[in-house]
Amino acid sequence: MSKKLVGYAKTSDIMNIEVKYGKQVFKFNLDEELRISEDNLNGEIKTHVRSYAFLSMLHKKLSIQVVEEEKALRILTNQKVNKLMSAGGVNITTAKSQTSTSPQVIAKENTIAKMNELRDYVGVAVNSFSIRKDLLQSLSANTRQEHKNN
Repeated sequence: MSKKLVGYAKTSDIMNIEVKYGKQVFKFNLDEELRISEDNLNGEIKTHVRSYAFLSMLHKKLSIQVVEEEKALRILTNQKVNKLMSAGGVNITTAKSQTSTSPQVIAKENTIAKMNELRDYVGVAVNSFSIRKDLLQSLSANTRQEHKNN
């Protein structure tokens, strides 16, 4: 086991996740959420599914938002290109080039990039909780085997 990485996980701000969804803000430390208390293994197993479901649902909702924003960007871009071309004297290449430097388009692209980043952070958390599930199953099986042998 890499003791340095465990130390970094415990102390680094990189494990502090903050996600805004609508008017709600969700803040958590991924390292703390992933810890397993073997003394309370049954409780860990019972609550894990809710945490995993919440993160999975949040990930899905964020993914839907990204798709919706990308669609809005395509519509905005098409409207701007069509407007420039209908004004006359501008070919499609020039219209697309001018549109791509539009402050509205750049702002929308930046919004999408930030949304993708948040979605990816939650995706990492979902994957980590999937691994945690496997660990809980192994620990539970080991505990049952120990009780059976005693």
